[in-house]
Amino acid sequence: MANPEVSIDYAVVGDMANTFSQSADTLGNVGNMVGAAAALLAATGFGGIIGLAAQVMLLAVQGNANAIGAHCNELSSDLNAAIQALQNGDTSGAQRFAQ
Repeated sequence: MANPEVSIDYAVVGDMANTFSQSADTLGNVGNMVGAAAALLAATGFGGIIGLAAQVMLLAVQGNANAIGAHCNELSSDLNAAIQALQNGDTSGAQRFAQ
């Protein structure tokens, strides 16, 4: 069996982690704005079936935006942890053979 080698381009994976983090921030803002729009609909008494349907739709979008944002945060953390683990492994492995 071949000896698997694990390597990553730290800069590229770091950029991916930053992109996921920025996406999480953006989705959080979207969730907040959509939640505010739903609250505005409820507060203004925009009633009837159309107003209720719009409010339900906005709350569903808010929930999905927040859920996807949480996944983006988790992916960002996981990628940063992978970078850290591989860098620590590279450093400790190189130190074993330095002498």
